[in-house]
Amino acid sequence: TGDNGGGLVIYEGLVSNSTFTNNTGEYGGGLYSIREDRKVVFTQCRFVNNSAQQGGGGYVSECHMKECLITENTATSGGGLMVVHGDLFLLENSIVSNNTANMGGGLHTVELTVLNSTIAHNSASIAGGAFYLDDDAIITNCVIWFNGPNAIRLDDPPVITYSNLEYLIPLEGNISSDPMFAGVDDYHLTAESPGIDMGTGTDAPDHDFDGVSRPLGHTWDMGAYEFSGYAAAPGVTVSMPAHVFHAGDKCSCSVTVMNNGSEPLLNPPLFVILDIHGLLLFAPEFNEFSYYSQVYQPGLTTVEVLPAFNWPSNVGRDDGIYWYG
Repeated sequence: TGDNGGGLVIYEGLVSNSTFTNNTGEYGGGLYSIREDRKVVFTQCRFVNNSAQQGGGGYVSECHMKECLITENTATSGGGLMVVHGDLFLLENSIVSNNTANMGGGLHTVELTVLNSTIAHNSASIAGGAFYLDDDAIITNCVIWFNGPNAIRLDDPPVITYSNLEYLIPLEGNISSDPMFAGVDDYHLTAESPGIDMGTGTDAPDHDFDGVSRPLGHTWDMGAYEFSGYAAAPGVTVSMPAHVFHAGDKCSCSVTVMNNGSEPLLNPPLFVILDIHGLLLFAPEFNEFSYYSQVYQPGLTTVEVLPAFNWPSNVGRDDGIYWYG
């Protein structure tokens, strides 16, 4: 708790992988950073459930914030952020969500630039659910949806382009169509999302909130996330003690499957192939075509292909045997 910056006061430096939560202050609940020329950079930081008179998440000027989550903060002005003297303020690859204020639920700003960010589910009791803009703004490749009421309150017309807006501003590249997020508070794009391949590469970042490379399709996607097609594929690792065997060597073969998701993988085919000098044998039957089929829970699952045994003395040595999973 403090008058300025309940969580942090900083005027120069790099802040990364940090969380600011449950802080209070008059100016900047989570953060106070008033400095020119982008001398302060925040990367992969979280500002959650902070409160202030101005700038619930933070009270900032010309800093650079990237891959940041600003959520569930409250203030009289600027629930997520209050940006002052912000002609060099840059917010990119970030999410501003579920913040509340009287004016500027997401951001109350004097000049700013926002690139490839998602501004969603913010609210203001008077005006500017997403933005309360007192001066010039450049907003590109963004998704601004489910904010209210009066989602964008303008004193000077902003330059908003190549963005998906719930209330369409008819400038270059803008659309107004349900963004088809993956979930209520999951702002990943789905295959049906209209913002896929609808952004511009001008000044756009080369990766997204998750660190996924941009672009993956024809051009940049709108919002904080680049659509990567499918959830991360489970990893498959084949484990053997060696590729060269001698009489008496301990041998075995097992396969570990890493399910990176939160739901079980239901009976996907797992192919484990023994290559003997070009002859391919498929486990578990070791014939021309067979495979494993089972449920893989989140996390690691080990599949035993061959139990441990000693390499027999009457077979000799062989360095042309390989396993593939």
